[in-house]
Amino acid sequence: MAQDYWFKPKQEGHGTAPSNWKGWAAMLGYAVATIIITLPLIVLPALSGSGPDVWQIALWLVLLPLVTGGFICLCRLKSDGDWRWRWGSKS
Repeated sequence: MAQDYWFKPKQEGHGTAPSNWKGWAAMLGYAVATIIITLPLIVLPALSGSGPDVWQIALWLVLLPLVTGGFICLCRLKSDGDWRWRWGSKS
């Protein structure tokens, strides 16, 4: 069975870009997870006028890197090719 890649290396720069619907779904999932973490911990307390408490900021600072790190690991596992800097047509 052939490997099902969700992301392909970017033509310029570093990293990957979605190459099919699964990659786009993963990107959407990451965006939704970021919103779900940020909205109740940071945005809603800020809108209420009191601002977020220290525990809310601390929890946000723990959860956001965990979600981001997991997403980066998923991108690397589901990428077609290595991650390196690309110069576009110069490579």
